[in-house]
Amino acid sequence: MSITDKFTKTVEVRSLAIVAGNKRSYPVTADITTIGHIEPASAEDTMLSDGQMAQQFTLYTPVVAIEIGDQLAIDSKVYQVGGVQTFDIGSQPHLKLVIYEPNT
Repeated sequence: MSITDKFTKTVEVRSLAIVAGNKRSYPVTADITTIGHIEPASAEDTMLSDGQMAQQFTLYTPVVAIEIGDQLAIDSKVYQVGGVQTFDIGSQPHLKLVIYEPNT
């Protein structure tokens, strides 16, 4: 079984855009729509990103333009990207993202 077989969730990616002057805002519609697999973050990933358990998740996606600070919508929940790691393992390149639910 390859990692891409687990990519069953639709992920909408919104990147910060300059609105006017120094003001930035996330767009209403997604910049990119891709697929992925989300699971609770490991204790190690949570510790390395100074996060809190139960609020952090790991998301695996194909290699697409996702950066730290981007907003992701998955199953009508909004997450913030806190870390991005690229893996190029044979014929299965993918991203490993540490994401969290921002305090609103």
